Amino acid sequence: MTERLIDGLKSIFHAIGRAIGSFFEWLRKLFEIAGPPGTGALPKSALHWSLYVLIALVLFLAGWIAWRRWFQRARPKPAAPALEAVRLDAEDLAADRLPEDGWLELAARSIEEGNFRFALRAYYLANLAWLGRHEFLTIHAGKTNREYELELRRRARGFVEARQQFAANITAFERAWYGQHAVSADDAAEFRARAEGIKSALAAPQGAVA
Repeated sequence: MTERLIDGLKSIFHAIGRAIGSFFEWLRKLFEIAGPPGTGALPKSALHWSLYVLIALVLFLAGWIAWRRWFQRARPKPAAPALEAVRLDAEDLAADRLPEDGWLELAARSIEEGNFRFALRAYYLANLAWLGRHEFLTIHAGKTNREYELELRRRARGFVEARQQFAANITAFERAWYGQHAVSADDAAEFRARAEGIKSALAAPQGAVA
């Protein structure tokens, strides 16, 4: 942490130095403060009072920017929710509760425990989190699965394969989660394969996002 702060302060001071140097160079060219090239003579008259005000303003702004950058780097980032605190059977579970990797880790744990129904939900939430991070979907706890499907149709019109795989996963998820259909290890594996196929299709430059 100390090394990162020191490196951050160094970069801030270097940026301030470059900004001040550029400012004075701009003043020199604008008001012809410096003497003729090669003379080395100092200006014969003092700077106008307005220039001192400008210099003071620039120094103040540079100091404020430096403080803001240091404060943003120094303050601790909010910790991500612990995986143990996330219950896959919770009704109000939203995909933005965890990043994609967190949901995938919960899916792996569920598979190890033989709970393939929970694994299916974790894979689904992981896919939603990925789609939300790449702005193909807007994650909201009040949205239904069908609303997500319609939204993906609008935002990824050119990605037919991805939309079809997403629709298939919604059908599989709703059958397992709301229809209480049994879920096997093969079902979970096929679900994840379709989710990976969605990511691969959307990452390929073969369509256009509306």
